[in-house]
Amino acid sequence: MLAPIAGWCDLAWRMTCRELGGVGLACTDLLSPQGLLCGSDASLDLARTNEFDQPIGMQLYGSDPGLLADGARWCVDHGATVVDINMGCPVDKVCKKDGGSKLMCIPDTAVEIARAVRSAMPDSVPLTAKMRLGWAEVDAERNAAGDLACRLIDEGVALITVHGRTTEQRFKGQCRARGDSAGRGGGGGQDRAVHRRARRRRAGGRQRGHPLARRCRLHDRGDRVRRRHDRARGVRDAVDLPHGVGGPGRRA
Repeated sequence: MLAPIAGWCDLAWRMTCRELGGVGLACTDLLSPQGLLCGSDASLDLARTNEFDQPIGMQLYGSDPGLLADGARWCVDHGATVVDINMGCPVDKVCKKDGGSKLMCIPDTAVEIARAVRSAMPDSVPLTAKMRLGWAEVDAERNAAGDLACRLIDEGVALITVHGRTTEQRFKGQCRARGDSAGRGGGGGQDRAVHRRARRRRAGGRQRGHPLARRCRLHDRGDRVRRRHDRARGVRDAVDLPHGVGGPGRRA
C-alpha cells in the first residue's frame, strides 16, 4: 500500500512507485470535495488518475456531511476504488474548518459524515478513515480513537488507520500503538472491543464483502512474478509510460 503523503502522492509519483513494483492500493493527496465539485484546477490535478493507476483510493477532508457525500460520489464516478475520510490531518488550515483531526473533537459530526458518505456510495466501494490518538494527550489516555473507531465501524467504515500521535504532537515525538503515555499498552480492552465490533458487522452481513484485498494481492503477486521472470531472462521488458511520467512517448 502506498499511503497518502501531502505534497508527494500525485499521479506522477504514484506511477513511478507502481513502475518500481510491489504497490497494490495507492492513494491521492488530500482532496477538497468543494474543489472537486466546483472544478478547481488544483483539486482536479490532485485527483488526476488513469487506467494504469489502479486500485486507487481518494482521500477527502471537510466537516459538511452532505458536501462530503457529494464529493464521494464524484470520486466513485472518476475511478476511485476506495474513498477515505481524513480525520487525522493536524494542519491549521484544515483543522480551522473543523476538518482533519478536529473531527476527533466533534465525534458526532465524524459519525454523521461516515453515515452520509457510506449511504452515498455503492456497497462495492469501501469507505475508510484515518485518525489520530486524539487532539491532546488527555484524549489519547482515554482512548478517544478506540471510542470513535467503534462508532465508525457501526456506520459501515471498513478500515481505520490510526496515526499514533496526537494532534498537538503533529509529527514530533514517539509514534505509539496506543494512547498510554508511558507506552505500556493501556486500552487493550477497547482494542478488543473494536475487533469484536468489526467481526460482528462482517458476520451480520451489514456490509457486503469487498474484492479490494484480493485485487491488491493479485497486483502484488503479478509484480513478483514479472520481476522473477525478468531476472531469469536477464532483461527488463520495455513499457510505455502514461503521459506525464518521464515525458510523452518516453520508454523505460
